[in-house]
Amino acid sequence: MKSTIAIIFVLTSIFFCPSSVLSDQNKVIAKYSGDESIDTVPFTTSGPWVILYTAEGPIEIVIRKKDGDFYRTAIQNVEAGSQGSAVQEKSGIYYLDVDAYRTWHIQIRDMK
Repeated sequence: MKSTIAIIFVLTSIFFCPSSVLSDQNKVIAKYSGDESIDTVPFTTSGPWVILYTAEGPIEIVIRKKDGDFYRTAIQNVEAGSQGSAVQEKSGIYYLDVDAYRTWHIQIRDMK
């Protein structure tokens, strides 16, 4: 039982980062807002980074590599009035494929 709890904790901590862990010193890489589905402009990361989001309605955030190839689904939240985060480890040039139909806000921050 303890190993199951530990594994769940580790997996959760890898992918989700409470905004309280971040400080004003964590550089904002990009900010996006909208009220419909969009592809963001590309952004460059240099190490661990986090996606912070709030959404009035359901939202799905897919990370794509600069060439358009799928990288991973970062957020898939079907609840209205949601907020959260997802930590990403690899540096690179990415853009987000945001699928939403109500007001949302996204911030990309450096975790260094």
